[in-house]
Amino acid sequence: MVVLCSALFCGCEKNGSGKNPSFSQVEKYLFGTWRAVQTVDENGNKKDDPVEVLYKFEKGSGYHDYMCTVTEAGQIVLNKEKFEIEPMAENVEDDVVIYFDYAYSEQYLITQINSSEMRWQYVTHYDPKTKTEEGYIFKRVE
Repeated sequence: MVVLCSALFCGCEKNGSGKNPSFSQVEKYLFGTWRAVQTVDENGNKKDDPVEVLYKFEKGSGYHDYMCTVTEAGQIVLNKEKFEIEPMAENVEDDVVIYFDYAYSEQYLITQINSSEMRWQYVTHYDPKTKTEEGYIFKRVE
């Protein structure tokens, strides 16, 4: 039993911050349609989003060729715009950023993702010491 527990513990994947998903986890769960359900301010206060905003993430035909379509209140705001998933920076090692080139180089640190929920934090306001909460919470639609 001790050997089994030790083997399981050693097999765990740890990334730079110790809490954020790795690149492989992000790539595994990101693709599909997500609804932005809440906005989180710099103090961690959550507010429901009154307008339905959907993000549809797709893989293109090339290696790391990713596209995003954004729909707001049923109207397409962005149609198959390219985005990137990449490591945040040297000081945060394996933490993964989603980078939208079309929106004045907007970058969001992906702090949580699984098959049903995802959370982003603004990179411009992120401080690894205080772990600012400001960003968005999403629920998977499909």
